[in-house]
Amino acid sequence: MRYIYLDEAGTSAREPVTVVVGVITKPDDHWAAVRKEISDLVTTVPERYRQNFHFHAKSIWGDKKYREDWAIEDRLKLIAAFAAIPVKFGLSIALGKIRRDAGDQDIIDQVGLNGHFSLSQWHHARAFMQCALQADAYLRERCDKEEIATLIAEDVPDMRSKLRGMFEITKTLYVPPHLLEINGRYRQGISQIQDGVQFAEKSQAPILQVADACAFCFRRFFSEQSYGEELTRSMGVQLNLSEWSGPCSSAIFTKDPIKRISPYPLNFPGGEL
Repeated sequence: MRYIYLDEAGTSAREPVTVVVGVITKPDDHWAAVRKEISDLVTTVPERYRQNFHFHAKSIWGDKKYREDWAIEDRLKLIAAFAAIPVKFGLSIALGKIRRDAGDQDIIDQVGLNGHFSLSQWHHARAFMQCALQADAYLRERCDKEEIATLIAEDVPDMRSKLRGMFEITKTLYVPPHLLEINGRYRQGISQIQDGVQFAEKSQAPILQVADACAFCFRRFFSEQSYGEELTRSMGVQLNLSEWSGPCSSAIFTKDPIKRISPYPLNFPGGEL
């Protein structure tokens, strides 16, 4: 059984790229150790901010309240330390990414979703779908045949029904072979992630804070913003920006070997942690 913790970054209308990251865990093996690591990292936060502190990379990076007596170098160090947790504890990462100049307003109009999805919400949902597909492919190819997973996403109230709906669509996804083939393997829908999408606050599910850190790092890299490359390297991930120039991309980052081949391509583009 796996738990997959999903968080997003770059969802506001002005962002150049939206990413959704899924941190894949085996709870009996990982939860206690990762929870302790998070608690230890929180002790490095200045004491005046430590009570009821929950990691949120965007706030740590830009919130004015932290600037007076918490040096940017130390804040960056904390973000990098949270983002390094997956490689430190052998967790795998699923990633979905969409460029905001990909358009898609015509799709929203054509399928009758105008008024139900803003363009930024649609991009969030598409990145979510790509991330979930990569996580499901990881289960089929790198885990025991009987293993299933539960998906736990950060609770963004206005996205609950939209992500649940996208998940149901993704379960039945089928792209005819003559329309899409990558490395001789075809896309298929979700089969191993069960029970839809569960939602939680970061305070309730601490590993969501790790997904938050990873999403922040990927977003800065793909947006070509300062420290993006350094932050992704802290995750043990080496990326070539030119491989991610398309409108929509996804990948799995893992040390776990492939046990069997499924129809869905795992590493296009992608890499090993």
